[in-house]
Amino acid sequence: MTDKISYLITNLPQGWKVKTIEEVCKNSSSNLALKDIKDKNGQYPVFGASGIVGYVGIFIIKIKNV
Repeated sequence: MTDKISYLITNLPQGWKVKTIEEVCKNSSSNLALKDIKDKNGQYPVFGASGIVGYVGIFIIKIKNV
């Protein structure tokens, strides 16, 4: 860990806690295959391991995500 990160972690605002990504986020997948992304010009990006792999015109997952 860098000195700045160590400093920030040890000087958190009152009430804040250090947590891992796994403790605050849920990993989810739409199980959408690349061949299923037909509307490449949709407004909603589809992310894969390498970044945006296409766009669709509808929401695949209808919950708040980061």
